Amino acid sequence: MWHEADPKKSGLILAAMNSYRHELLVDNYVGTPIMQGHGQLDENVPTFHSRRMRFLSHEAGWETEYIEFPGHGHW
Repeated sequence: MWHEADPKKSGLILAAMNSYRHELLVDNYVGTPIMQGHGQLDENVPTFHSRRMRFLSHEAGWETEYIEFPGHGHW
């Protein structure tokens, strides 16, 4: 169902979830041990991007370690 939303907020949400072609980066690091750390409350770089990279790594057959820090922002 359609709901009205503040255009500025909608634009920010869409930009944050935009595909930055993460899939093009996976081949660069397959075979390299990776540990990703991301603050759950990060307002600078949305957690979507780290979660997406972990998912794409898994799809490529390369497991990475991903830790999301509850209550922490960007550092």
